[in-house]
Amino acid sequence: HGLGHMMGMDVHDMEGLGQIHVGFDEETRPNLEQFGTNCLRMGRRLQEGFVITDEPGIYFIPALIDEWRAKGLHKDFINYEKLETYKDFGGIRIEDDVLITKDGCRFLGKDRIPYHPKDVEEFMKNN
Repeated sequence: HGLGHMMGMDVHDMEGLGQIHVGFDEETRPNLEQFGTNCLRMGRRLQEGFVITDEPGIYFIPALIDEWRAKGLHKDFINYEKLETYKDFGGIRIEDDVLITKDGCRFLGKDRIPYHPKDVEEFMKNN
């Protein structure tokens, strides 16, 4: 899925140009053969005025997990025994849209969902 991507006037309108051209430049072009980097959608050095998504997430896809395990893929990176306990979880992604500023960033949008476990529990209790 990647960790985020560039935005234009709409969330996904830059995709038609191709992520390799929009999300990267000659300095940051990913190694498409390396596990993990072949799924990145944004590696460009951030500049003031960029608008990007920040969307960390994880998905547990049982069929893919079983296939990779059977083929012995990525054993240096994946503990398949531990992963078995998460196969019925599904997944989760948190997405923010962010304006890169001179000294950091500004989150766009009216409300942000809670991130910290204590805040999530409080939100769930009250909603």
